[in-house]
Amino acid sequence: MSSNLSRRARSYSRPVPDFDRRSEMKRVAIVLVGHGSRIAEANQSFLELADQVRRRTDGLVEPAFVELAEPTIPQALERAVRRGAEEIVIAPFLLLAAGHAKVDIPTHVEAARARFTSVRFTQAAPLGLHPLMVEILSDRITQAQSAAPERAASDTAVLLLGRGSSDPDANSDIYKLGRLLWERRGLATVECAFCGVVEPSLPQGLRKLSRLPYRRVIVAPYLFFSGVLVRRIETALANFRQECPETEALCAPTLGDDPRLLDVLFLRVREAREGLTRMSCDLCKYKVG
Repeated sequence: MSSNLSRRARSYSRPVPDFDRRSEMKRVAIVLVGHGSRIAEANQSFLELADQVRRRTDGLVEPAFVELAEPTIPQALERAVRRGAEEIVIAPFLLLAAGHAKVDIPTHVEAARARFTSVRFTQAAPLGLHPLMVEILSDRITQAQSAAPERAASDTAVLLLGRGSSDPDANSDIYKLGRLLWERRGLATVECAFCGVVEPSLPQGLRKLSRLPYRRVIVAPYLFFSGVLVRRIETALANFRQECPETEALCAPTLGDDPRLLDVLFLRVREAREGLTRMSCDLCKYKVG
C-alpha cells in the first residue's frame, strides 16, 4: 500500500462525537429499529444493544423489529408516545439503505404522524458507509487471522459477504465497501458475494477465489449478529474446505456489538434531529426501475 493510502486509512479512525446529553433528551425518544431474526439469540443480541444505547443517552429508547419478531415498529412508536415523548427519532440499526429503510420504515412513520399529530417524528439514515464501519470490518479480519499461521497480505484474499438485496443501490454499496477495505488493508484482493437474493453467492465467490493463486481466503460477513445467515455461512465454508483442502478458509466474526457502531448510530440520530439526513435514492430501484 502506498504511503498516501496509509495516511488515508489512518484518517478513518477519527472518533465520532457522542450524542448530546442535554436535559431536553428527557422528552426525546429513540426508536431503535433492527431487522429481526428467526433465531431468538440474534433478537436478544439486538435488545442488549438497545440497553447500551439507553446507557449513552438521558432519553427514552424503545427497540423495534422490522419483521420476524416483536415489538413491531408501530408498537414501539406507540409505547414511546405513551411514555411522554414529544419528539421521536426512528433510527434504523441497519447496515445499508434498501427496501426496509426506503419503504417499510417510512410507511410506519407516516402512519404515526397521522395518528399522533402533536409529536415530531424524524427518521435517521441507516449506519451506511462510514470510516468507522471500514475500521470495524478491518479489525474483524485481523481477529480471524489472529489464531492462524502468519501469511503475507499478498497471499490473502477476502470475500466480503453482504446480506443481498433486491435494490441494486444497496448491493453496490457492498462493492464500494470492498474497495475501501482493499485500500485500507493492502490485501491481494477483496471480492464480494451475497448471502441471498442476488449473485454472486457465497459458494460462487469461494469457487472463484479457489481458482486464483491465494493460499488463504477470509470470508468477512458484513452482518451484525449470529443468526440463520451465519449458520449458512458455516455450512458453505465446511463444504468448501472439503472441496478445496489446499486453500485455507477462515471466517471473520460478525460486527457484533462493537461500541463504534453506536458512535455512527448517534451521528445519524443527530443528523436527523438537525435536518441533515442524507439518504440519496438517486440510483435506487424505486427511481430508476
